[in-house]
Amino acid sequence: AFGDPHDFYPNPVKKAKVHISIDTVSDRLGYTAEEDKFTDFMKRLGCQVEKTNGGYAVLPPTFRFDLEQDMDLVEEY
Repeated sequence: AFGDPHDFYPNPVKKAKVHISIDTVSDRLGYTAEEDKFTDFMKRLGCQVEKTNGGYAVLPPTFRFDLEQDMDLVEEY
């Protein structure tokens, strides 16, 4: 009906999954990272976390333009 609000995005923002392993997080930090903490921190940031063979596939929310590479996730941990 007329006057109803509508959102229209001709080119919706698509984020890519960031692949990372707990070993990578630990290596970069210089101490052992905990998997439970990692998944908890990522979920608190609004990320979707999926366990993979080599670690994790993390899908950041569209508004987090600063989370695009594995090192961005290490920084957040």
